[in-house]
Amino acid sequence: MEMILKPIEEEFDYKIDYGDEEVDSSEDYDICKSMKGENEDMGKTNEEIIKLCREVYQAHIPDINTHVRDFDTSNHQFKLVSMYDDEQLLLCTQYFESFAKVCYFLVTDRRCMFVQPSLTGGEVSSFPYDTIGSVEYKKSFTKSLVRIHLKTEKTHEFTHLKCDKVTSVLQQAMNDFKHPTTPLSGPNTNEGPLTQIQKLHELKLSGAITNEEYTMIKQKLIKEL
Repeated sequence: MEMILKPIEEEFDYKIDYGDEEVDSSEDYDICKSMKGENEDMGKTNEEIIKLCREVYQAHIPDINTHVRDFDTSNHQFKLVSMYDDEQLLLCTQYFESFAKVCYFLVTDRRCMFVQPSLTGGEVSSFPYDTIGSVEYKKSFTKSLVRIHLKTEKTHEFTHLKCDKVTSVLQQAMNDFKHPTTPLSGPNTNEGPLTQIQKLHELKLSGAITNEEYTMIKQKLIKEL
């Protein structure tokens, strides 16, 4: 299934479309399991999750996040989050709702999550990538918005000043999930980027990887030159 990135004529600047696969709309993919702040036993401990979230939050300063102290003053929310042992966290960033309520948006290698405090202890909404239909963002002087459309026709959106960069991370994660790349193989793991690009070209000619995968991996290798 090919991912399409196209401009939107009306409200949104860009729309990332992940296809028109039908999904049983009777199933609710909006998963809100942690209403009481109880961390499910999925793998990582709460301490490991908080440490990982802080590291990833700090890794995106200053391109997406600002000061790490902003994370430290509200990291109690992550007692609501559960993650599998092999789940990779790619992005942890803050956004604000009404009455300056601090929330978090997480991007992993298999899903995205909204972490929102509430009077009942908070809730976590988790959306696996195969349940997302498209992602849009709007960046202007008056609005910086990320909108996620689920295949169940539900929509979730939030305001973020770096909405374009947040969407880019989510786009890459979803693309990697839906189109896993074929790892470059060879006897020498210390081969230079030029040698790897040559082998990558051979993989494309043999049909082992698609043109899109070839272009994406090649761009990453070129940056290493």
